[in-house]
Amino acid sequence: MSNNRAFDYQQQAHKPVVHYRSHPDSYLKVGERAYVLPIDHPSPLVSNTKMVFTSRVVSLNSEGFETMNTIYKVEGIENK
Repeated sequence: MSNNRAFDYQQQAHKPVVHYRSHPDSYLKVGERAYVLPIDHPSPLVSNTKMVFTSRVVSLNSEGFETMNTIYKVEGIENK
């Protein structure tokens, strides 16, 4: 494993996992912010009742996406 991969994994391991619902008109694109409804975001600054813009998306996968600060999984995907 290269140093970059080890660093990426370590960074990912410390990010909270948040489930979300997407807005029908929103789309996900690496490098841009996502517009989602978080369901269980742990921050007291996030109400979990309103749509929010995330930090910039850094990767996409079949379960959801990852931002600079958080791993987002589509509603119904269990924490892994």
